[in-house]
Amino acid sequence: PSARPPDGVQVGRHYPGAMRSAGAALADFCCVLLFVVIGRANHHDGGSLAGLWNTFWPFAAGAAAGLLATRFWRRPLAVVPTGLGVWFGTVAIGMALRVLVGQGTAFAFILVALAFLWLFQLGWRLVWRWAAPRLMTVDANVRPH
Repeated sequence: PSARPPDGVQVGRHYPGAMRSAGAALADFCCVLLFVVIGRANHHDGGSLAGLWNTFWPFAAGAAAGLLATRFWRRPLAVVPTGLGVWFGTVAIGMALRVLVGQGTAFAFILVALAFLWLFQLGWRLVWRWAAPRLMTVDANVRPH
């Protein structure tokens, strides 16, 4: 006889949703990391782990706040509210934290951060909305062998 889960526990039911949420959060943090790596390389700031971390953490904290504020686990792939909230949190809170710890927030840097993170944090969701239905469509004429 197979083991039965405890009452109230639905086995396997939330796994795809949890994976989707974790994947979305990971994608957003990867966008922030890409922004930091490209920015540091363009300004010849080097790739030391300490330097990357010092630039990354304020924006990562902002992204985390945006994810939580939008309750991203409910609709992790949604452009609105999740994507917009994560993007706004990443930039607004990230810049505020940079000011608090004495890091730079030049106007041009804010504009670049707004544009880059909008393109990537909302962009991957837009691409997913377009691509996912096409990738998951099964051709009725294809038969297994």
